Amino acid sequence: FFNFIFLPMKRFATLLALFVFVGFNLLQAQSVQITGNVTSSEDGLGLPGVSIVVQGTTLGAVTNLDGDFTMNVPEDANTLVFSFIGMKTREIAIGGRTEIVIIMDPDAIGLDEVVVTAIGITREAKALGYGVQKVDGDDIARSNNANMLNSLSGKVAGVRVTSSSGSAGGSSFIEIRGSSSILGNNQPLFIVDGVPIDNGGGAGGVQGVALSNRAIDLNPEDIESMSVLKGGAATALYGLRAANGAIIITTKKGTAGRTSINLHSSVTIENISQVPELQETFTQGSYAYAEWWEGFYGSQNPIASPADNVPWNTWQWGPKISELSYTTDPNWKAV
Repeated sequence: FFNFIFLPMKRFATLLALFVFVGFNLLQAQSVQITGNVTSSEDGLGLPGVSIVVQGTTLGAVTNLDGDFTMNVPEDANTLVFSFIGMKTREIAIGGRTEIVIIMDPDAIGLDEVVVTAIGITREAKALGYGVQKVDGDDIARSNNANMLNSLSGKVAGVRVTSSSGSAGGSSFIEIRGSSSILGNNQPLFIVDGVPIDNGGGAGGVQGVALSNRAIDLNPEDIESMSVLKGGAATALYGLRAANGAIIITTKKGTAGRTSINLHSSVTIENISQVPELQETFTQGSYAYAEWWEGFYGSQNPIASPADNVPWNTWQWGPKISELSYTTDPNWKAV
């Protein structure tokens, strides 16, 4: 009775172990391990985070920090698809190989969808929760403006650029989504390669005289891209200075490849075409100015100072220059 029960069990265990071993070998024979490396054609460095998928399936892998990857693919797999943000997607035939090394090229169209937000962080435009627009450096250079701010006119929604003059060195006043203050500064914060710069030009609020500002110091040919961030949520990392928005400027950097030189030069010459004839016989009257002083200070007599070496008068029409003669005492009071 003992032999009748346990001998068949031993045979069954042996057959089961043999079946599992053979089945495992069959499964191993149906998949192939592939290793490889993915690099960029720009600098030759490995690309981390590249997605690798077996074409027609959901099987895939991702490269590590050095651009290396290891994956098991079906024995009948023919093509691997390599994709990465800002790079052209590549389809590589396996062809029985177990090691694949590829080089990915940048995709200009894909790069347009990536914008620089704060402190050099790049994000996909569709993944942002606030308003942002990007202007490519080639579009800025083609506008042929000495002041790169004028290049944004008509290219970014909600941005108003006002030029103080057409003269060389003239400043430009920029606002994003209108004015937010009557007396304060309504200009956005400028960030050049992560460094804030002061673009103030003496104009405050909605009035004032705009002097030459620092934006004109930037060569439009050196700009790779400009990202215009709108709203408080977009500029949270820059604090209160960016309450009116921020303009993130990324300059060009050297890239690997063949050396090339592009030269763009422009010369502006200004000359007054006609000088008006001015009379030199009579002085300018100051009656209106005296009335303004009285309305503002309650008196027509200004406060004397060493710089005020001209007597106060209320003449509506000035006298002849040849008839003027004034003296002052040591206390700078008009006599």
